[in-house]
Amino acid sequence: MHQLYTLHQQGHPLDAKLVLIRLACEPSLGGTEHVKNYLIQAMLDQLNTEKNKDNTSSPWLWLDNALSHIFQHGHLPYTDNTAFPAEFIQQLDQALNWAADTVYPGLHLDDENEDDTPKSEQQKQAEHQYNLELAELLYQRFHHVLLAVLLIQTLEPEHPKLAQIALNYHVSFTLMRGSELTLRRLLQYHCVKYYGKNWLWQHLHRLELQHILYLAARCQLTPAEITELQIKLEDEFVGLDYFMTRKDCIDALTRLILAVEFGFGFEQ
Repeated sequence: MHQLYTLHQQGHPLDAKLVLIRLACEPSLGGTEHVKNYLIQAMLDQLNTEKNKDNTSSPWLWLDNALSHIFQHGHLPYTDNTAFPAEFIQQLDQALNWAADTVYPGLHLDDENEDDTPKSEQQKQAEHQYNLELAELLYQRFHHVLLAVLLIQTLEPEHPKLAQIALNYHVSFTLMRGSELTLRRLLQYHCVKYYGKNWLWQHLHRLELQHILYLAARCQLTPAEITELQIKLEDEFVGLDYFMTRKDCIDALTRLILAVEFGFGFEQ
């Protein structure tokens, strides 16, 4: 919360709706009540001045209403998690299931059943068009999915769809605009926090290298654990290298070891 406060004070652009959803669903983000109230009011003021206030409707009317309330008042329309109506909880589950099964089905992992026959240019174009449409649909419903993810993390932390999204990228991820990666990274951290560090070791082969580096830092791995992680990256070739090379990740982990050992702050 203090990071968001500092960014806003320095004039950096923030996505008002995403910030309001996080603040409404995660009261334990840290920070004083003053900082939280400042951010909420700043984001509400920003929304009021933005020209595009259109809220895309979804199949989940209860989620539509909850989001509208957040964007108007800065908090959920319910006092606490125990006061959620059954219909609201049901639609949270529906939104999470939709995201997991439509965008993150994990089909890319089924390498053994893949057809090696080269695709025609027409097939490639059709697949690309489908991925574009899927990416656009996810972003149309992204606020609903984020709301569902944040609340179900608390309501049902072992929900299998949370780990499914955390571990499965979609073939169209290169067409996403960034929030998709943030959503997965958020859920990867949830899984490590809830299941323990063993979850990270067990799933290294299914995580992107830049996400592994992020988790090593945020989960506060010890220098010995980071060294073990480097060995696995170098000798066992775990991790998926899409946005970061293996060498760059290993070098960054070395800098992280120094930061941990000498107590460097984030900027240092």
